[in-house]
Amino acid sequence: MRIPKSVEMALLKQRKEINKQAEIFNNHASKTISMVVQAETLDSELEFWNIKNDEKLDEFLLELPYALLLAGSDFDWSKLPEGYAPLSTMLEFELSCQNEGWGAVCNSGEEEMRSVIDAYSYLGLNDEAAALSAVLEKYVEIDDKDEEFHELIGAAYSSVENKTPELEDRLKVVRRFVRDNSQLLATTEH
Repeated sequence: MRIPKSVEMALLKQRKEINKQAEIFNNHASKTISMVVQAETLDSELEFWNIKNDEKLDEFLLELPYALLLAGSDFDWSKLPEGYAPLSTMLEFELSCQNEGWGAVCNSGEEEMRSVIDAYSYLGLNDEAAALSAVLEKYVEIDDKDEEFHELIGAAYSSVENKTPELEDRLKVVRRFVRDNSQLLATTEH
């Protein structure tokens, strides 16, 4: 059991591109700062659900959605085990929120937010799904140009009891899901 070959290739392609950018940066940067180069092979990541170190697993999980997103339209999601779409959807939204705050809701739009909420539920993050449902309800009700947009969306999110309000809390649940459900992420293809 391992990750699908297409996922492996997407990850390796992304790492190669990141390393190319790191090399350019490192050649022009001062000696006091540099970008870290990633391994251009996968080892424990081929069975990432078996990674025991939480920090290393989190690092990999947060790398995964960008690699799959950057694989482009040629990437065939229908050939992946069923756990990849919700896992990637949830992690991609988390990364968007980290960069854009509640602007990630606007950038996702109503239909995509419904998929995001379904992904959280699929992964066992039901409190977060409920909080995001409240966010979506408020988002549909107000104009994203409203001066109080972020405050109103934040208030809607906070109006729901949520045991996983922080990314670190949610990653614990995701790690448990991944480790307990490898059959939803693994394939026997080589």
